[in-house]
Amino acid sequence: MEQTVKIIWFDVCAVGILVEILYTYIIRRSLRVRQNYIFLAQTIVILLTTLGSLVSSLGQNDVILGRVSTLTTPLALNTSTFIYMQMHILTPLLFVLYIYSLLGLKLDGMGEYLGLFLPVAIALMLLGFTPATGAVFYFDEFKLYNRGEYMWVFYLITVFYIVYGMYLIIAYRKNVGSDMVLGLTSFAFFSITGVLIQFMDSSMKVEDFANSMVIVMIYIMIERPADYIDSQTDFQNSKAFYLSMVTKYKRKNEVEFILLSIDNLDFLDKQIGIAKSDILLSEAGKYLETYEKSAVIYRLGRGCFALVKKNNPRQDLNLIMEEIRERFREAFTVDNYNIQLYDSCCVIRCPENAETFEDLRHLIMLSSTPRFHRSRHRYEVSDVDVEGDLRKRQIDRLLRKMITDMEGLIIKYQPVYNVRTGRFDGVQLKTLINSKEYGIISRREYLDVSQNNGTAVHIETHIFSSMCSLIAKNEVRMAGVRDFAMELPVGALMVKGGADIIISVTDSYSIPHHYITFELTEDVVMNYQGTVKYNVEKLRERGFSFALINYGGGYTDAGTLLKMPLSSVTFDKALTLKGAGDERADTILRSSVDMLKNFNIKIKAEAVENSTLKDYALSLGCDLMQGYFLSMIFSEEDLLTFLKEQADAV
Repeated sequence: MEQTVKIIWFDVCAVGILVEILYTYIIRRSLRVRQNYIFLAQTIVILLTTLGSLVSSLGQNDVILGRVSTLTTPLALNTSTFIYMQMHILTPLLFVLYIYSLLGLKLDGMGEYLGLFLPVAIALMLLGFTPATGAVFYFDEFKLYNRGEYMWVFYLITVFYIVYGMYLIIAYRKNVGSDMVLGLTSFAFFSITGVLIQFMDSSMKVEDFANSMVIVMIYIMIERPADYIDSQTDFQNSKAFYLSMVTKYKRKNEVEFILLSIDNLDFLDKQIGIAKSDILLSEAGKYLETYEKSAVIYRLGRGCFALVKKNNPRQDLNLIMEEIRERFREAFTVDNYNIQLYDSCCVIRCPENAETFEDLRHLIMLSSTPRFHRSRHRYEVSDVDVEGDLRKRQIDRLLRKMITDMEGLIIKYQPVYNVRTGRFDGVQLKTLINSKEYGIISRREYLDVSQNNGTAVHIETHIFSSMCSLIAKNEVRMAGVRDFAMELPVGALMVKGGADIIISVTDSYSIPHHYITFELTEDVVMNYQGTVKYNVEKLRERGFSFALINYGGGYTDAGTLLKMPLSSVTFDKALTLKGAGDERADTILRSSVDMLKNFNIKIKAEAVENSTLKDYALSLGCDLMQGYFLSMIFSEEDLLTFLKEQADAV
């Protein structure tokens, strides 16, 4: 039988490449992530395969060329070829296992185990009988290598694993970045190309060289342990957690876990320093790790952990939560500090609480920062306002689109009644958004969002300009209106040059500055420093007035009033309503009125919706009143008509 000399230089190059990779890889000592261990095992197996192939090829070449050496003995030929075949069939299996680990997949059920390991078991069984039967390979009487009757099984199994790996890459491509998908696809192409070339021509020993190229590509792409491991606690991080979760969703696996968050970190950072509070977090993490061995612990963020049970017995989760609570009520120690951590736990069950991966991310984001930690250690998913946050996101998108054309923004005006003059000589601006998608959105609702996403300045400048356009009309001045009030959000005052924008717009309409009163919320009070204070003071110097609204609804005190240049205060409507029917609330209101009068501050009562509230506001000594009982809310055109009728009546 004619035999061709085996081309060994591909195997020689492959050995050099693999040895170099192993050397540098071990020097790096980055063996903390599961896929890195599989990569190491795959590299060693391919190196053994290549060495077996190289020794076997050298022996065959000696036989073909008529040379006698230790490599031409039957034992050497059979042993080297047997090692080559054994390692060769393990290589594609490890290739698939590496893809599993890279994509965060776990073997799911007996069927998947059998599908993955049974082909290798069959191949190894055939290989075990080969010395006696020559099923896979044999050496003839001339010591020449020949493929056995069942060699095709080996090639078929190899192709099966490569195709299976490609299926995983395609099915779970969204779990990794596009660069990783390209790399995985490329080294699958290298593997199958090498297999096909060597199958067609056994003298072309390129299979192992192709595999060494695969190892080079994996080595370049391999993700560092730091990408998945949190350096502070050695737990898996949020990237590892979400990768695990997205694969569970893809495979329709149910999962439940405890989300644990600690809420007093900002306070601790200021009191003892970030370095020491980080030590406390490490102590808390060590407790979680030693306490629950049957759970995988993830650190999702600073002060936020997830405990995912491996076997998920539901009744155990409640017990775990209670024991965590007891421990966190005790002090954690750092240096000379003994500090109690305020914690909160929530059990999240998927897909019961989150049907999609994006829903889960959203839920965790909201659950990890609840506002009721100190009063409630444990809370349910139903306590988290997912729908409310979703609406905020929708409004956020709407506002970002709206700043170009202000479509859907509705500007209305409500006259304000002056008790002293008995006339409506003031007007308050009111706005809302009417959206086909989301319905009516109140000013308070969209204002909170606009200040967070930076659209407040654009929208409020447009609203202010519209109000100035109205003030500039002769009908308004002839009607005797001398005060226009508009809420000025803190976001508009936090911008450098915010006061200059307002002054510029006002002057462009030739409007006296004292015509305009800016209503401030307690957000402004809480941030009354730096740029906010500078803008307010500059506007006050130019003649603009300021009013504090929702007085009594938050943390307002006398110090607040003395700190800011206020000309009027609006009582919170809930406080006014309560004062009309509660003696203690009435006493508080009357004492507040006396105090404000001493500061020469006018008092406005809002939401006057019936005669009882009007009479009560008068008895308190309010200077200004507004509400549906006194006047409706008008469009610009209807307001002008209303003011004209009032002027004609006089």
